[in-house]
Amino acid sequence: MAGWEDFETFFGVPLTAVEKPAQANPCFLVVNNGNTLLWDAGLSDATPSEPFITEFGVMFSMPTKLRDQLELIEIPPQSIDYFAISHLHFDHIGNWAYFIHTDTFLQEAELQAALMSGNENIGYVEDTVREIAKFEDLILLDGDHDVFGDGLVTILSTPGHTAGHQALLVKLKNYGPIILSGDTVHFSEELTHEVSPVFNDSNQESIASLARLIALKTSLKGHLWIQHDPMQHQNRKLSPEFYD
Repeated sequence: MAGWEDFETFFGVPLTAVEKPAQANPCFLVVNNGNTLLWDAGLSDATPSEPFITEFGVMFSMPTKLRDQLELIEIPPQSIDYFAISHLHFDHIGNWAYFIHTDTFLQEAELQAALMSGNENIGYVEDTVREIAKFEDLILLDGDHDVFGDGLVTILSTPGHTAGHQALLVKLKNYGPIILSGDTVHFSEELTHEVSPVFNDSNQESIASLARLIALKTSLKGHLWIQHDPMQHQNRKLSPEFYD
């Protein structure tokens, strides 16, 4: 995805633009005692490998496809046990069709907001949201949820960016706890300047949810992985490498 160099447009306040690599948009596979969870589904594998400009004026490219990465490590989409979606914006659910028959975790508030008649949030694609609402194994949550029942992988309710946004806490034995932000925070600049994107559903809830993640990171002495942040993404191991 294209980088956001115009921070005044993004955050609504005059900030100094920083030249950065293109914005990241990763998915994450969690393996716990032989069980698997895929966090977010990114852009569709149908997205061209070469950069192109969308109708919204945003440039996208996707040279590496999700299915190819999963099959490379011999965990094809149909074998995954659980699928969890941070929120229903198009850039987090692009490969939804791979998981029609997978137990899927989503906040009920998020589904209701995305299905709301006349919702003007441009991140939702109504036809896709309605298809996800038909999932046979859709599990609607109202708050936090312990995915495997052992306290190691927990979905965290973090409304603000959208009405039913959620993040993910993964407690790794050697690397330590990781919080996957979803879009609770997009870039490290939000932490530095204490600002939120102008298009968030609720600025007040955004601030509270981000404060919750920062407090949790501090108390656990863990890591906050900002999913869209390109600088963090550049420094992470990528599949087939992994953290344990």
